[in-house]
Amino acid sequence: MRRKTLDKTTILLYNSSMQTHLAIIKPKSLAKILAGSKTIESRFAIHRPPAWQTEAGDAIYFKVTGGDILCQAIVTAVDRYHLAFPGDLLYLEPKYWRGVHGSSRNIAYWSSAINRGVQYAVFVHLAEVTQLLIPASTLDKRLPYASAWILNFIPPTITQSQMFSAPHR
Repeated sequence: MRRKTLDKTTILLYNSSMQTHLAIIKPKSLAKILAGSKTIESRFAIHRPPAWQTEAGDAIYFKVTGGDILCQAIVTAVDRYHLAFPGDLLYLEPKYWRGVHGSSRNIAYWSSAINRGVQYAVFVHLAEVTQLLIPASTLDKRLPYASAWILNFIPPTITQSQMFSAPHR
């Protein structure tokens, strides 16, 4: 992704195949992304989740549940699994737990997904994290916020003063 600055307004220029997404996450997860300890965003679902359509090179904006958009990251890789049985998720946990949770293992997270009967797992690898502030008040109220992942999200214009540097992992 290239950035071009004109009159204190940053315009994000994308290649034609790049998509932008909005992921809604808990504040604790966002803090781990900004700190660089969470490098993978995971999504589990009974039906194929919207995150399934994410591709390397896409941009994801992260919005805190009930709050503002506080960072953006670029997708470096996406691992998708159609599980034969929900319990198969336990075979993926050793490979992904550190990127998903940071420094501490959380078996309850994986067990909860198994108990819900998930059939799909998506692991989105993140890089080039940029901290920013897009107030919730500037977002389109018609977006389907009940979904925790919104495809083809078009963010409002971001000014230079809304962007901050964050650790790049």
